[in-house]
Amino acid sequence: MIYTIFAELTERLNEYLGAFYDIPENIVSLGMPVLSGEEPVNKLQLFLLNLERETSMGIGSAYRIDTNGRYPRYSPAWNMNLYFAIAAVFDEKRYADLLKLLSGALAFLQQNGTFRIAAGDTFTIEPVTLSIQELTNVWSILGGTYYPSAVCKLRMLTIDGREIKGSVEKITRPDLQLNK
Repeated sequence: MIYTIFAELTERLNEYLGAFYDIPENIVSLGMPVLSGEEPVNKLQLFLLNLERETSMGIGSAYRIDTNGRYPRYSPAWNMNLYFAIAAVFDEKRYADLLKLLSGALAFLQQNGTFRIAAGDTFTIEPVTLSIQELTNVWSILGGTYYPSAVCKLRMLTIDGREIKGSVEKITRPDLQLNK
């Protein structure tokens, strides 16, 4: 599901930026930014930074009623938020282009704050502010070369394997016999 979300987001960003700036080739790619010393790809790079558990939903019940009136037991679903970045990985000669394209990508994300994928799931996208120290830490971990970027949070992905762990039936009458 994570791949599906990012693949569709990349495809829609390419459609939007391609039409808006009249760019025939894909300008957004899914993947990590280049490492220090490598040539910039002259594209916007969309990549996953982190996953976090969404705690506002609590932990779901392990039992859900099915169509036969039984209560199969599942492992409770996980509700997750995805932190992703979109980085403008361009060489210094194309700095003006990177600013235009990064601005266009941010406009797209703002206009599509509620993001629906083809499978029917809907997510919200919101910007995340990182301090200079947090930003330094992120880019240090990624290889030391800084590229202008924006971090966003996509909420809320539900991960549910739907594996049945057991089953119980609804109690309709007590089986208790009282002796007088």
